Amino acid sequence: MKHFCASVVLLTLLVLIVTSYECPLKNKKLNKKIKQYSKKCLQKGFQSSLGCESSDGKLKKKASRKCGKLEQVLKKCGHTCPTDGNWSDFGDWSDCSAACGGGSRKRRRSCSDPAPANGGSNCVGDAEETQECNDQPCEPYTLKVLCDDHTTVYIDGVQKYTDTNWQALASLSVPSPTRVIAVKCYNGGGEYGIVAGMKDAEGNDFMVSNNSWMCAGVEEIGWEKPDFVEGDNWKQPLDRGDGHFMRSAGSPWNQINSADRRSIWSSRGEKDRTAYCRKILI
Repeated sequence: MKHFCASVVLLTLLVLIVTSYECPLKNKKLNKKIKQYSKKCLQKGFQSSLGCESSDGKLKKKASRKCGKLEQVLKKCGHTCPTDGNWSDFGDWSDCSAACGGGSRKRRRSCSDPAPANGGSNCVGDAEETQECNDQPCEPYTLKVLCDDHTTVYIDGVQKYTDTNWQALASLSVPSPTRVIAVKCYNGGGEYGIVAGMKDAEGNDFMVSNNSWMCAGVEEIGWEKPDFVEGDNWKQPLDRGDGHFMRSAGSPWNQINSADRRSIWSSRGEKDRTAYCRKILI
C-alpha cells in the first residue's frame, strides 16, 4: 500500500511538471496574446528576453510585471521573435595584387551583428568589397637578348626588334607589367643559341634565359602572343651551359652578365636551325 501511494504521488508530480511546461493557450488565443505582447509591451519599451526588438520608452512597474508574466506564457508556447541579420564592420584591406601598374585589394564583412535567427531575413548587400590600388606606372625593365645568328624579339605579341647580325645585342625597354617575351632565333651554324637577361629599374635580375622557357622548332600561328596555348611540341630548352656563350673577351654576349643565365636551344639536330622560344612572365 505504501509503495502504491508513493507511486501515485510521484506520478502526480510528473504530471504537474509536464503540464507546467505545456502551452496553456490554443492557437487563436495565442495569436491574440502575441499581438497584445507586441502592442502593449514591445512598442512601449519592454525589454524582451525572446529576441524581440523593442521601441524606445519605459513602462511603469505594474505594466512591466504584466508584460513579464505574458512573456513567460508565450515562452512556454515556444514563441520567439525573428531576428534580422545585420552586417559586421568591414575587415582590413588585403595586400594589393600589384606593386604598380594597377592592382586590386579586397576586404570582407559577415552577416553576424547579429546573425539572422528564428526566420529573420538575411543581410542585403555584398560581403566583399573590391578597390583599385597602386595605379602609378611601373618603371620599365631592361631586356637584353642575343642569338647566334638572326634575332627577332616580341613583347606581348608585338615585334620590337629584329637583326641578322650575330654580334648585335638587342637592348629593349620593357613595360611593366608584361605578360610574355618571345624570341625567334635562327642558327646559321655552331651550337650557340639564345641568351637573355632582364633587370628591373634597380638593376636586379628579373628574368634570365634558362629551362623555365618553352621552345619549339616549328612556327605556329600566334606563338608570340600572350594567349597562345603551348601544345605537346613545346618543350623545355636544352641547357648549353654558361661558358658556351663566351666567344671572346670583347664579345657583346658578355654584356648579359646575370649570374644564373644559360645559353638555350630547342634541339641538337642540324635540321632545327630556327628556335621559337617563349618566357611567360605573368
